[in-house]
Amino acid sequence: MGLRSYAASFRAMEVQETFYRIVGEGTLRRLRDAVGEGFHFTLKAFQGVSHPHTSPTWRRAGASLRGRPENYGLLRDTEEVEWSWRATEAMAGALGAEYIVVQMPASFEPSEGNLRRIADFFASRRAGVPVGLEVRGGGWAERSGELADALAEAGVTHVTDPLAWPPVHVEGAAYFRLHGRLPRYDYQYRTEELLRIAEEARRRGSAYVMFNNMAMAEDARRLELILEGRAAPLPGPEERARELARSVRLPADPGEIARRRGYLRVGLEGEPTVAELLGDRREPLRDERELAEALSRRSGGTSPGKSLWPSGGLCGGTPASRRPVSRTRCRRSATAGTR
Repeated sequence: MGLRSYAASFRAMEVQETFYRIVGEGTLRRLRDAVGEGFHFTLKAFQGVSHPHTSPTWRRAGASLRGRPENYGLLRDTEEVEWSWRATEAMAGALGAEYIVVQMPASFEPSEGNLRRIADFFASRRAGVPVGLEVRGGGWAERSGELADALAEAGVTHVTDPLAWPPVHVEGAAYFRLHGRLPRYDYQYRTEELLRIAEEARRRGSAYVMFNNMAMAEDARRLELILEGRAAPLPGPEERARELARSVRLPADPGEIARRRGYLRVGLEGEPTVAELLGDRREPLRDERELAEALSRRSGGTSPGKSLWPSGGLCGGTPASRRPVSRTRCRRSATAGTR
């Protein structure tokens, strides 16, 4: 999807390339100017702030590191991390970014030292735009209270997937990043999950919602419809078959289709995935009609599916209308990158 096509479909983008390398300010200004007013940019902080030089993500840095490599990352109090943060601020300014997201590696454990490091690092570096921190790895949820205290002291928002872990501290607009069901990105969100995300965004009043799962574009569009109070049904068997036929050459083995696009869901009762519907079928699917027939039945091929979405639709219990539900500004984006 090209940038202009993207901007015609979505109102926000989280720029990933700024994590891997220092992007020239001229390049970022041209990116900003290409989409015009009313579009919202956020960016991911350069990895020199968060990731040690031993991280495989440094392979894409494209330039020699300044100073001592071992001094990069993990919010260290070093000249190298300070330089990385200043470079991030400069990129945010050139892009006109509204948010800086700092994603920590899984090796950044929930220790007393790291909690203190979070508070000290950000409290002494007040950026001109809001900052969010995403921590990963086991154990952080068990120290939610301490993390909330550190983020409050630092004036930083907790960036998270609200379905897995509601944010413990928010400064201004919330920031949600939806990766699927890690460690697998090949996931499509159920309608019930999108309704819960919409309700959480509505409750926060203002939220950025960024998708990073394999069905990111479709899920982002469905969430937008939900936030507008409109029905957001999944594609039915015929529509899904038509879409699959554009990406998989028919005739095709059902197993190949399941391997490549099996995570996609179909608008039947229970919202089964393509892989579940194809089940144990072994015979090749010769054309789009046969594929649609296969997707219209449960595994085993005996039970016709039912349409999922009731007429009218709901958004978090709110009757559907053509007006946005509450005053939530949900800036959603189909984003790409490793997260």
